[in-house]
Amino acid sequence: MNILSKGVRENALSKLLKTQQLSSEYFFEKKRGLFIGLEKGARLLRADLLV
Repeated sequence: MNILSKGVRENALSKLLKTQQLSSEYFFEKKRGLFIGLEKGARLLRADLLV
């Protein structure tokens, strides 16, 4: 019984870690996209100021 519960626990833990990893990767991509958007916006603003 102990072996079974240990296996279930490890499986649940690995699933949790996988979802956390996926969500952190997703948030990182979102953050990177936001920074790229901000950078483009800042560049456009500078271009407008130069003109």
